[in-house]
Amino acid sequence: MSPAVLIHSIQSPTLALLNYDTTSARNACCGAVPVGPVVPCNTGTSFSGQEAFPDVQVIELGAATGVVTVTCEAYGVPDKFVVEFDGVEVINTGYRGSVVRQGQLNTALAARGLPPETITSPGFVVATFNKTTSTTTATLKVFAPLSGTSWSCTVSCPV
Repeated sequence: MSPAVLIHSIQSPTLALLNYDTTSARNACCGAVPVGPVVPCNTGTSFSGQEAFPDVQVIELGAATGVVTVTCEAYGVPDKFVVEFDGVEVINTGYRGSVVRQGQLNTALAARGLPPETITSPGFVVATFNKTTSTTTATLKVFAPLSGTSWSCTVSCPV
């Protein structure tokens, strides 16, 4: 049997395969890598549509060390970009986008039991972190609490 997580539902006698990736045998229960799409470094990723809190993507960085540059843009509707590496938050841009949406953001955060956060404009942001270990992945979390959001982001390979 392939290395995977099998789940069995008491509602159905059918076994289901949960988030099995044939190239790396990552799975939803046991690996250090969070569940989410895997995006190679230097490849753009984007989202448009309803709220996502958060949208989680795994970024494949490879084993090399060096400076990783994260370039993101929130197109109007505010979004917050967070990068975690080796279990540590290494980038947190705060909410970026149009400041005219401050009231809507405060309301959406309050509905989730969270305090208000200030929107910084413009939506375009560049941030870096120093990758000093051979850990091969980082996690990009984009917090988009308002519908109609649209954002793009590219995480570079270490240089």
